[in-house]
Amino acid sequence: MKKLVLSFMAVFFAIGVMAADYNYSLSPYLGYHFFSDERDMKDKPEIGLKVERFLNENLGFEIGLGYVPTKKDSDGSNNDMLQHHIHLKYYLMEMNKLKPYVAGGLGGDLTRGMNIGPSLAIGARYDIKENMGVFGELRDNFLFGDGNDVIAMVGLSFYIGKKTKPILDSDGDGVNDNLDKCPNTPKGVKVDSEGCPLDSDKDGVYDYLDKCPGTPNGVKVDKDGCPLDSDKDGVYDYLDKCPGTPEGVKVDKDGCPLDSDKDGVYDYLDKCPGTPNGVKVDKDGCPLDSDKDGVFDGLDKCPGTPKGSIVDKDGCELSISLLIHFDTNKAVVKEEYYDEIEKVANFMKNHPDIKIEIAGHTDSRGDRNKNIELSQSRAEAVMEVLITKFGIEKSKISAKGYGPDKPVDTNETEEGRSKNRRVEAVIIK
Repeated sequence: MKKLVLSFMAVFFAIGVMAADYNYSLSPYLGYHFFSDERDMKDKPEIGLKVERFLNENLGFEIGLGYVPTKKDSDGSNNDMLQHHIHLKYYLMEMNKLKPYVAGGLGGDLTRGMNIGPSLAIGARYDIKENMGVFGELRDNFLFGDGNDVIAMVGLSFYIGKKTKPILDSDGDGVNDNLDKCPNTPKGVKVDSEGCPLDSDKDGVYDYLDKCPGTPNGVKVDKDGCPLDSDKDGVYDYLDKCPGTPEGVKVDKDGCPLDSDKDGVYDYLDKCPGTPNGVKVDKDGCPLDSDKDGVFDGLDKCPGTPKGSIVDKDGCELSISLLIHFDTNKAVVKEEYYDEIEKVANFMKNHPDIKIEIAGHTDSRGDRNKNIELSQSRAEAVMEVLITKFGIEKSKISAKGYGPDKPVDTNETEEGRSKNRRVEAVIIK
């Protein structure tokens, strides 16, 4: 018996049980009382009631009364007994609603005055409902001078006086847990009356996480509380007047791509940057050139130039006049034509970007191939005068003979044939 008690006492100091949700238990029981031989009483059933006050998670304080309708062994006379006990009870553990316990204190016989002594008990309680359980217990009362009484009992426990859970503020934000709609708020964060962190700009991101405080009401934000910038141009969507700007394109304060020359075509699309102010442009940002002469409309002083015309920087058609006639079967340039040739030279000097072709022609008389050779010689003769006498670069001039193929008049008369024997200057750029 001593070893059993010591074993339970070791467990007593090692293990605890869950705290009950109630303050008290009332436990009527039915047992059997085994009297010591010194008592001279018959062993009989016992009925009784225990009242327990739960002190903390592990401990309870219990008092109890038991009635035993017994008789004396020696003469059979009635000797009913009212026994009592006062115990401090310790719950060892909780095993799926089963709670074993040990208890100790004082116990004795009230019908015989102060007949008391130490009392020890072991038992277990099993909770069948939230507020009710069953229990079994074995108790030993040592009565000084009367030996040991042993009582074995079973009974019901009714739990009353449900505990009020303490009001806590687990996250320390000043709002009790029972009112806190945002538990686990980080320490030091300001909260509202419901325990939720402040969201001053009402964007759905708490102030302590909001990297963009003061966002206007109704503006969509990201997880950091910053307004969305879908095209990543540095201008928030709610301010961006040009959403969908391609990534990497420079924009102004309104989120619109730059248009440095103010021609209505964004810089990143403008193939002709630097267009003068007010000049009309096409979809590529290039000034219009309606007559396709290479001079933009805003600079073209001669709009409507025929297609294919060679024009100057003002868009005006360039033309040159040169007409030299030759004697029959001759390729010699007469000096009387030098003034005409000089006009061509001066024209070329005033327009250094152009090139000309000296075209030679003949009438139709004679062999065609010989006429082509003759016309080539006439063209080269004029080209030589331009180079040697008037200083025109050879690279700016070409000579070509067309023979009788391009007459300007009839070859049936002498007058017509004279006109056909000629050299002309043609602008080729």
